Amino acid sequence: MTLNLIKWRFAIIALFTFPKLVFSQFISPVEHNISLTGNFGELRNNHFHEGFDIRKNHNQNENKILAVMDGVVSRIKISPDGYGKMLIIDHPNGYSTLYGHLKRYSPELEEFIKSYQYANHTFEMDVENLNIPIKQGSEVGIMGNTGASRGEHLHFEILDTKTKTKINPEFFNYDIEDTKPPVFEKLRLVGLDYEFNTMNSKDFNVYRKNSNTYYISGDTIKMGNVNIGTEVLVYDLMNANTFHVGIFKLTLFENQKQKFTITFDSISRANFYNYKSHIDYSQYLINGQKYHRAFALPGDKMANYDCDRSSPYITLDYDVPKDIELVAEDYNGNKSSLKFVVVLDENIDIPYKPSYNYHVTLGDKCEIDDEDFDIKIDSNAFFKNVYLLAEKIDTNLANVYSKAVEIYTNKEAFQNSIEVAIKVDKIDENINNLCIVRIDNGQRKILGDNFEDGFMKVNVSEEGIYVVMADDTKPVIKPIRYSANMKKYSYMSFKIDDNFSPNSNCPLKYNGYIDDEWVLFEYDKKNKLITHYFEKTLSAGKHNLKIVVEDSIGNTKMYNSSFVR
Repeated sequence: MTLNLIKWRFAIIALFTFPKLVFSQFISPVEHNISLTGNFGELRNNHFHEGFDIRKNHNQNENKILAVMDGVVSRIKISPDGYGKMLIIDHPNGYSTLYGHLKRYSPELEEFIKSYQYANHTFEMDVENLNIPIKQGSEVGIMGNTGASRGEHLHFEILDTKTKTKINPEFFNYDIEDTKPPVFEKLRLVGLDYEFNTMNSKDFNVYRKNSNTYYISGDTIKMGNVNIGTEVLVYDLMNANTFHVGIFKLTLFENQKQKFTITFDSISRANFYNYKSHIDYSQYLINGQKYHRAFALPGDKMANYDCDRSSPYITLDYDVPKDIELVAEDYNGNKSSLKFVVVLDENIDIPYKPSYNYHVTLGDKCEIDDEDFDIKIDSNAFFKNVYLLAEKIDTNLANVYSKAVEIYTNKEAFQNSIEVAIKVDKIDENINNLCIVRIDNGQRKILGDNFEDGFMKVNVSEEGIYVVMADDTKPVIKPIRYSANMKKYSYMSFKIDDNFSPNSNCPLKYNGYIDDEWVLFEYDKKNKLITHYFEKTLSAGKHNLKIVVEDSIGNTKMYNSSFVR
C-alpha cells in the first residue's frame, strides 16, 4: 500500500471518528517546517503526551507562534510549571487549539495580561471564558521554555471544544515526513495469576531481521504460568531528526487472530490517568523503562483499547504452542512486527510472595483503622486487586510529631488518591507548623497541613513513608542577578527555595515591591528563579527593594535592599 493510500485510509477513518474534521482548515502554528521532538500518545514520565512538541528554527533568534484558524482566545493560563505561559483558542469548527511553553504573548495579549497581573498582584493566572477575537495567521506569542519544559519548543494540542477530548494533530493534515518504521527494543512476558499479579517474568532482547521485522533468540519461550501478559518497549522515528517518539498503534495477534489493539487517535479527560495502568508501572518505578502493555487491567477502562476484556491475557495449554505477533504502526502506516512462540512449561517454579497485611479488592471500599493512623480507600483507588502493606516504622528524623507510616502497594499504580490520616503524638508550640511529609530517598516533600480532631489528613497517590513533622525553617532568598548598581541591567533575579520540596498543593508564595509598590516577578519553578524585568516607567536614581517569600506552613523570609537605576 502506498503512502498516499495509507494517508487517505486514515483520513477516512478520522472523518467518521471526528466528523468536524471535514470543515478543518488549520494552518501550521509555526512559520518553518514542522519537526517534532514529541508526538501524540508518546509515553512520558507520568502521562500520555497529548499533542505535538514542535522544535524551534535554529536559524531564527525568535520563533513566532501563529493562530491556526480564526477564533477567539478563550483561556489564558500562566503557571510556574506545567505548560508555563499557555493559551487556548476556540475555533468555529468545534475544535480548540492549545499553545504552551510560550516565552511571551503577542503585544496585544501582553497588555491585557500585565494589567490583570498588576491588578491582582499575581504572576500566576488562569482566566477562562474570554472572548478575544484573533485571525488565522496572527501572532499569539513567541516560542519559549516556560513551565515544565526542558528546552525551547511549542507544545501544540487540538481538542474538542465541548468535550475537551484531545485529538491527534496528525489527523489535521500536517505534512510531517515519516518513512521510518517503529523500532522494537525489548520484549517482556509476565506470568499472571487471576488477580493480574505478576508471578514471574522474563525479559528478552530483540533483534532486527530486516528494516521492519524483529525476532528473539531461540524463537520459542517457555513460561510456567497459564496466563501470560505481553509487554514491549517500542518507539517510532521520523525523517527530520533522531528523536524517539511514540507509536500510533500497537496490535497483538494470537495464532493470527487480533487479541489486543491500542490506537492513539484521541485521549479523553477520563482516560488521562490510565497511563499508569497501560504501562508496566512497576518496571517504570524500578528502572524508568516504559513498557506498553498489550493487555488491559480490570480497572483500566481506556477507550483506546480494542480487546476482549473478559479474556485479556494469553492462556496457555501444555504442549500447545501459541504463535504471537506484535505489530507496531505509526500514523503514516509504517509498520514493524515482532514474532515469537510461547508454550506452557510445567517444570518452571513460580515465585510470588507479596509484602502485605491488607488485601484491597477492586470495586470495594476499604478502611484501615489503626490507633495511630487511618486509611480510607475508595472502590476505584487502584486498577486491580492490590496486596497492600500499611505499617508503622521507625525513623531517625528530628522534629517528628507522629509515628511514621509506610504504605506499600508492591509497586502497583494508583488510579485515584486515598485518604491518609496520621495521629499527632504531641501538641506543643509547634502546632501551627505541623504538616504531613512524604520521605523519598532522603528528600522531604510536603503534602499538606490539614489538622482535624488530633490527626493530620492528606490524600496520597503513591507509595512511600508518610510522617507528621514540624517545619519552622524559613524559605531561602538568594540574589542571582542583583547588585547595588543595576543601571546596566534590564532585569534582576533571585533564587527562592525551601527545606521541604514545594509542590502544586503546597507551593511557595512570594511578592516583590519596589518603593513599597507591588511589582511583577515571574517564577521559573524548575530553576527556582523569580525574575523582575524593569519597567520603562521606573525612574533613574535610588530605589528600595523588598521581597517576601512564604512557604505553605506560613514560615516567612524577607529580603530588603536598595539599588540604583
